[in-house]
Amino acid sequence: MNDTLIKVLYMISCIFFIRGIKLLGKTATARKGNFYSAIGMLVAVVTVLIQKDVMSAFSTDAATWGGNPLLSNGYCWIAAAVLIGTIIGAIWSKKVQMTGMPELVALFNGFGGLSSLLVALTQYIAAPKGDYFTAVSLGLTIAIGAVAFTGSLVAWGKLSGKMTFKGWVIPAKNALNGVLCVLGLVSIIAYSFFTAENPFGFAEIEKCGVIASTAIFLLLGFTMVIPIGGGDMPVIISFLNALSGLAAAFAGFAINNTVLVVSGCLVGASGLILTLIMCKAMNRTFGSLLFKSFGGSKKKGAAGPAKEPKAISVEDAYMILEAAKNVVFVPG
Repeated sequence: MNDTLIKVLYMISCIFFIRGIKLLGKTATARKGNFYSAIGMLVAVVTVLIQKDVMSAFSTDAATWGGNPLLSNGYCWIAAAVLIGTIIGAIWSKKVQMTGMPELVALFNGFGGLSSLLVALTQYIAAPKGDYFTAVSLGLTIAIGAVAFTGSLVAWGKLSGKMTFKGWVIPAKNALNGVLCVLGLVSIIAYSFFTAENPFGFAEIEKCGVIASTAIFLLLGFTMVIPIGGGDMPVIISFLNALSGLAAAFAGFAINNTVLVVSGCLVGASGLILTLIMCKAMNRTFGSLLFKSFGGSKKKGAAGPAKEPKAISVEDAYMILEAAKNVVFVPG
């Protein structure tokens, strides 16, 4: 396909994304905004498939797939993935309750981070390392995508009640997270700026840097979110959403894809703005959210508001409300 037409289709996709996010700002137009964003994603995916010639990319060695030419066609694999994802998404959207929406959003954030992480790892395996800017972008994609993935999984587990983390306290959590962050950045630098021909002579330093950064930042996402209290969880989900968008933007730089850069920046910026708005609504600063509210040390014998709320059954709630003289509703 002509390069000019590719750029035009990417621009159309970006326009749908921008318009969709704009419409998501109001309840009355949110469904239409979601629909516009889906159209933009469809245009982007089809354009990428055509640009990379995936639809007609038959392997020259069909024997690798048992002599079956269909299995050697990338289009068949992509069509199968789209079909499976569509079925899962349709069933999930029908079954989820409105009360379960925050945990579903957290899980989708995790999938977004995982997608960017896999794109970066695939690019590392399939293509030679480019210039320093591309290498650093790929490393940051791994870092941010890994944090968004594990952090969102923990958020989903805590909100859905499928993961129990009661009593989990990480000693010196800020210091631990700082050390992990520094080690992960050192691993990215090792991958980006050292090669097999480097005077230091470490032939496997690139591979070690990628493996180490992936493992470290996966762990960092876990240690960042695990001590969080239930009241701050929606704000953290918004922040993780911003991280997943930022990871997509860096992935766009790493693989030279314009629409990923634009859409990732849109998601990252809107998620960060929403995070700051929510912090302001809670009379909190963004710094205190990151470094103080994440699992302050638990005091033995804490009473009243210091305790974590406990879930009760409908019957117990009815009995308590029936006997109560005054009831206070606390939004959020």
